[in-house]
Parts: sequence; structure tokens; C-alpha cells
Amino acid sequence: MKIDKTIFRRYDIRGKYPKKFNEEAAYNIALGFANLFPEIKRIVVGGDTRKSTPSLVQAVINGLIDGGKEVIDVGIVITPVVYFAVCHYNFDAGIVVTASHLGGEFNGIKMVLKNATPTLPEDYDKIKNLIINNQLLKTKSQNSAIKKIDAEKDYIKYITSKINIRKPLKLIIDSGNGTARLLPEKIFKLLGCEVNTIYSEPDDSFPNHIADPYHKENMEDLKKEVLKKKANLGIAYDGDGDRAGFIDNKGNIINGDDLLMIFTKDTFDKKLGPIVVDARASMALIEEVEKHKQTIELTVGYHAAVLSKIIKNNAVFGGETTCHFYFPLEYYLTDDALFASLKLVQIASEKKDFIAFLNSLPKYCVGEEIFIEFPDTKKYQVVDNFTKIAKEKGLDVNDVDGSRINFKNGWGIVRPSNTSAFIKVKFEGKTKNDLLDITRKMINLMDGSGIVMPANQRKKIGL
Repeated sequence: MKIDKTIFRRYDIRGKYPKKFNEEAAYNIALGFANLFPEIKRIVVGGDTRKSTPSLVQAVINGLIDGGKEVIDVGIVITPVVYFAVCHYNFDAGIVVTASHLGGEFNGIKMVLKNATPTLPEDYDKIKNLIINNQLLKTKSQNSAIKKIDAEKDYIKYITSKINIRKPLKLIIDSGNGTARLLPEKIFKLLGCEVNTIYSEPDDSFPNHIADPYHKENMEDLKKEVLKKKANLGIAYDGDGDRAGFIDNKGNIINGDDLLMIFTKDTFDKKLGPIVVDARASMALIEEVEKHKQTIELTVGYHAAVLSKIIKNNAVFGGETTCHFYFPLEYYLTDDALFASLKLVQIASEKKDFIAFLNSLPKYCVGEEIFIEFPDTKKYQVVDNFTKIAKEKGLDVNDVDGSRINFKNGWGIVRPSNTSAFIKVKFEGKTKNDLLDITRKMINLMDGSGIVMPANQRKKIGL
């Protein structure tokens, strides 16, 4: 059977619809998933609000049914609701049709196993090989069936039971024309907050901005509304609702490093234990955790890898600078942006002066993450070569995800994107001068290994 191999990423499946990822591919992937895990019986299926999603969901359901599985159809929901359903009702697996924060021309699949544990890169390779080698088997059985349930109702009840907002806050929500729609507003209102939502109508052309709060240009409209309405906090959700970005009442973005710091510090008074973060995390966080005599584990910058290490280390918190967060002490082990935003609002409601609290957080000078376009077929090899050169020069290299090079007063990282055709770089220094010095050193190393930063990006960072 033919299938575009490039849609298989390390931790999910994504491609342009219908040229690369279509109903035939979705059907074969679902049947491959059923073949790969014969012990699995009941699988939750849901999808986002893209126009291509309903037919792709049906193709996934058909593949699972032909693979002898019982399908629990939860409809069009945010990704965390699918994960919740897997955990809460003790189902065996879950599949979400979504391309997350990518544009409307894309779609894809995320797959999890029992307890919403992510499938591994080798699982995706095995499914791909089953398809390519014409080894798919139809094993439709008497147990094959489709059952529809309303998981969102129990999700709302459960998630609100975990949060106590001490004083109601005024919030602005930006759903980004994605799958979150008015669900966050509904939940926060149940907890007593005053809420206004912008861009709640689903539209996969994303007419206002791409539903990706990691990039600051996508937060501008939310910032304006927060300042205009004099809100306490602004919250923006990505396309499938597993990530959120935040604006404080002064219009400042609360960046991923600060959020990791806030959520980590929240664990200190509850239960001390390991913290897991991606390899782009600030050294200020590392120092703060070590100051409390706790261990911090760095991992690959993708939520499935973070979760795997949380489970392995029995961590009390884990997350990414790109705003995937896990709260093992309080919630199912899923990256749920709504729960993360509820947690932040709860913490903010407990502070006499939240802005003063934010300003008190330990921090250094961090440069913005830079995206360098690079072909998927070459990016891993080039980063491996960069890592090899750095080690040959005797530098202090952490190669858990690409190459994080530690210097006396900071660090820099070069890593391949796990979801798109980019190499990503980021630098941090204790002072602005340290940041500039480390940036120069890293770019010289990159130039010597074939990773050339475009002139406009060099100019932007002052080189």
C-alpha cells in the first residue's frame, strides 16, 4: 500500500490534507494501530473542528472496527477530553484527529494507550511498516461496535472539582477559532469568574491568527482586550486545547520559563520530588529546584517524551517551555491546557499582588527561540553532526535533545523540530552581555556544521 512516509513524526502523524494525509491514510493507520495492539479492546475517538476532520474521524472509526475494536465516539472535542475519557472511564486507548496548532490545510492523528500514555516513536514506525509492506489484517469480530458518549459533561464536573479559586478574577479568553470554543468560559464561570471570550467561532482558516500561543504575534489581540477590559488575566488556547498561553494584567506575556517556575514552586509546599522539563528550560529553574535539594530531569522537547520521563522518575511536576504541563499530584497524567489555566488562575487568586509575585521569580536573559527552515530528511543528521563537532571541541554537551551546550554563564541549544521542517535554536545568559557572547559562540559553531542562520535573524538578535 502507498502512504506518504513524511506524515509519520516521532510522536504523532501530520500532513497536508488531502495530498499527504487523507481518509485512506487515516483508515490504514487506524487498522495498523488495531493490528499492532491486539490486546486493546475499547478505543476512544474524537477530533478537532477542522473541516476535514469529520470524514477523517469516520475513516479512523472504520479502520478500528475492521480491526476488531469497540469504538467510543466522543465527537468534536478538545484533545484533553479524549485523554480524560481514556483515563476516567478506564478505556484502553485513544485516537484524536487533529493537527493541533498548524494551519487549516493540515490534519493528523495523535494516539495514546491506557491511562493516556503516549505511543512511542517505534510504534509509529511499526504502523508505517505494516502499511507499506501490505501486512494489514482485517479481524472484524462480534465485539466490533460504536458507542457514542458525552465525555465533556463528566470532564467539566471532574476538572472543576480539583480547583478552588479563592477570589473571582476577571478573565479574557482567546479560543483562536479553534476547538476550545466557549468551553473555557463555561468552566471559569462555574467557578465564579467574570469571563469574556474572543474568536470562539470555529474556523479552520484561522482568520485572526494561527491558534498557537507560543508565538507572541498570536497574543496581540488578547493583550489588547486584557488592557481594554482591565482584566486580571488573559488566556489563549491552541487549536486542539492542549496548550495555553497567558497575558498578565499589564499586557505582558507570561513566558514558558516563568510558567514552569510558577508550577514548580507550587509543588514545594505539597510534596518534594523530581521535576521533569524539556532541554530548553532556563538554568534559573534548574538552580531553584537544586536549591530545594530536588532533582531535575531534562528531556526531549515534546510532550510525550516529557510524560514518559515523569512516569519513569515518579515526578511531582513536568512540562515544556512551549506550555505543555503535567500535574501528577492533582490530575490525570495528561497535558490539559484547561487544567493548567485553572491552576494558574487559582495561584493568581491566592496572591495579594500577582504582578509582584511574577516580578519576584528568579530569571536570566533568555533569547527568543529561533526557527531555521531545514528539510525533514536532513535536519536530524545535521544536528547530530553539530553535536559531534561540539563534543570533539571538548564542550559541555547535553545531548538528550539535539545539543544543549553549557557555558560558564549560560547555555545554547540546537535541536531538530519533532513536528515540522525546522531546526530550532535558543540561547540564555546570566546577563545581556553573557547572552550576546553565548549567541556568538553558538552561531560560530553552527556555521561550522552547516546550520546557517539567515541574515535577517542574525540582524534581529544584534549580530
